[in-house]
Amino acid sequence: MRLLLVVYDNESVLPQPPHGVAYLAAAVRQAGHEVEVWDAAVTHATPAELRRHVDTRMPDVVGIGVIGGWWQYRQLVALAGALRGSTARLVLGGHGPAPDPGYFMRLTGADTVFVGEADLSLPRWLASGALPGVVPSVQAGVDSLPRPAWDLLDMGVYRRTPYPRKPPAAFSATVLSGRGCPYECAFCFRMERGFRPRAPEAIADEVRWLQRDWGVSYVNFDDELLTASAPRTITVCEAIAGLGVQWMCNGRVNVLAGERGEEVLRAMKRAGCVFVNLGIESLSQPVLDAMNKRQTVEQSIRAVERCRAIGISPGLNVMWGNPLDDRQSLRDIVAFLVRYDDHAQQR
Repeated sequence: MRLLLVVYDNESVLPQPPHGVAYLAAAVRQAGHEVEVWDAAVTHATPAELRRHVDTRMPDVVGIGVIGGWWQYRQLVALAGALRGSTARLVLGGHGPAPDPGYFMRLTGADTVFVGEADLSLPRWLASGALPGVVPSVQAGVDSLPRPAWDLLDMGVYRRTPYPRKPPAAFSATVLSGRGCPYECAFCFRMERGFRPRAPEAIADEVRWLQRDWGVSYVNFDDELLTASAPRTITVCEAIAGLGVQWMCNGRVNVLAGERGEEVLRAMKRAGCVFVNLGIESLSQPVLDAMNKRQTVEQSIRAVERCRAIGISPGLNVMWGNPLDDRQSLRDIVAFLVRYDDHAQQR
């Protein structure tokens, strides 16, 4: 089968690398199918140009994945509309279509929707005759997957994606330290349950590969959560310490504010961490409890102060306008941001 994977245009000058597409392309290619990536995030090509490309290249299947959001919804509608009447079959994936596959099939003319991870299910579907309908996720062992097919993307662009405290001339790449999350925040929509960490040695090997083949010196661990626990984080840091890369990740307040929090942050600092993105969410304990965040306001403050004292910039992510918010809780958020933001995310 010949598969064309589509990356929609988000109109960024320097877009984020489409990590999921790179993983899917690698899995499909490993299974013996032909795969190409049509990347409008880099080229800013129009839906009409996609149709001309499909009519010229004649793939058997076109795959489009989007997350939730009005912008993404409109991009999907435009791209699918341009493909109506083409000879290629349209399949969808991502968090956007997953909650109501039937609706999105009627909306776009797609005959198949993949729900959840498709690294295993997409190659099997292509090999089985590609029956229409809803294809459920098949979870893969994350260390068994082939490395992302960055060679099918324009790394001349994606290596230049700006990240917090990334040196201007440095080349960057994204890496997964695992998939999933052990927490169950009430606002989080996730198709997969549980947390599947990668082996630290496999993470280190991938970083070395990126250094050798792509000249990478800055890594964005862009999965949901690297700092799932203190022992896990320290083990990962020990594996990548000495590789000479700077990096950023997503972190948990309760871990970094906990009994071993300073030890964890110092290990991260030694291993090259320069920025950790934290889910602060609110400075109101009733709001945090309603979110099932499993953290306290005091822990948020302690974690951020520890980060800044050790020399790691904290990313301060908050939610504005929760149903339980009032004027005072919103003022508290503003005061917190004014006090603790070190402007590492300014570009």
